[in-house]
Amino acid sequence: MGKDINKKKRILEAATTVIAQKGYHSTKVSDIAKLAEVADGTIYLYFKNKDNILLTILSDALRDLNKKLIYQLNNINSVENKIKKIIDNHLKFISQNNSMAQVLQIELRSCSTFMRGGMFPELRNYLKIIEEVISYGIRIGQIKKDIDVKIAAKSLFGMLDELSTIWILRKKHAINKMAKTVFEIFCRGTIKNTSINP
Repeated sequence: MGKDINKKKRILEAATTVIAQKGYHSTKVSDIAKLAEVADGTIYLYFKNKDNILLTILSDALRDLNKKLIYQLNNINSVENKIKKIIDNHLKFISQNNSMAQVLQIELRSCSTFMRGGMFPELRNYLKIIEEVISYGIRIGQIKKDIDVKIAAKSLFGMLDELSTIWILRKKHAINKMAKTVFEIFCRGTIKNTSINP
């Protein structure tokens, strides 16, 4: 069983590297198998097709990100600090995992299964974490009560998603500066009596 898990992990790591380098459509299953040092047929023991490999990369990455984020947020009381942690974690993940970021931000959009499939479960869970922080802020009176929770959560995610893509393609702006800007924009629009300096 352990060998199977290690082999599957090796295939996913190889796929992340190859897809980031060659692009999703240019990557062949044989390219992934070669880097993972397995036979082409072995890939199909773990995955139905190339789409399934890509979606598993997304699922595993978001599951790990969500798990880490939930643990960290549980130890933070301030809504502003919770929002800051979400922003910092998202952009730090992008900046510290170049191949993974390339796959998730750029190549994933090339996957027709993903684009047709609606909201991906782990992505929905990620948005739910953001929604819970905003709802918590409303309950304790730190976030304006007329804020639409779902729209606010998608707005924050949208800013982070777009800036992540821009950073990967151009790398013109420092990640910490981007994080600070998103934090200020979002908090000024949602937090009551924010402590952020004008």
